[in-house]
Amino acid sequence: MSLNSAKAELQDIAAAAATRNAMEQDCRFLSHGCRLYTIDAGWQSDALRRSGDVAVCDSMLTLEKAMADTAVTSVLIPKGAMLTHAGIERVCRRHGVTKVLFEEVGGDTDE
Repeated sequence: MSLNSAKAELQDIAAAAATRNAMEQDCRFLSHGCRLYTIDAGWQSDALRRSGDVAVCDSMLTLEKAMADTAVTSVLIPKGAMLTHAGIERVCRRHGVTKVLFEEVGGDTDE
């Protein structure tokens, strides 16, 4: 096993662990089966951010694009994003597709 393939495998394991940790917590149910989970800032959100399977959305425009993209199944909303829960709900309602959303929380500042 090469160093690059071992590193990629470790990144996949970290992303899977971060996803599982977030999904073990309560979620907020949104329109059309979308679910909004919180994920801790730090290694967990970093693992999702580095995974190629998650769209990172920090504005309504990027969230709209991710919701319209059929290849995207998961979305990470980073801490400090210009999105409100009401705005996220409107976008989910408008697109009528099921996606899993993760909202980054915690870290060095108060929530």
